[in-house]
Amino acid sequence: MAAAGLLAGFAFLAVGDDQLVRRMIGAILLAMVAVTLWRRRRTTPASGPLAVGGYGASPASPPWSPTPAAR
Repeated sequence: MAAAGLLAGFAFLAVGDDQLVRRMIGAILLAMVAVTLWRRRRTTPASGPLAVGGYGASPASPPWSPTPAAR
């Protein structure tokens, strides 16, 4: 499947002129941005103990920290 995509891309670049290639790259980039924004709006933020300790999380009291009395 990947080889078919590579061959199709090679053929497109060989046949298409500079203006067409630029427009197709722009269209692909706009489509990727649109899909990313749509997926972000579609999903709900994660919650729970795994989400709190996940990447980029900054909880007030991380689950791995000692209790306030033990500090």
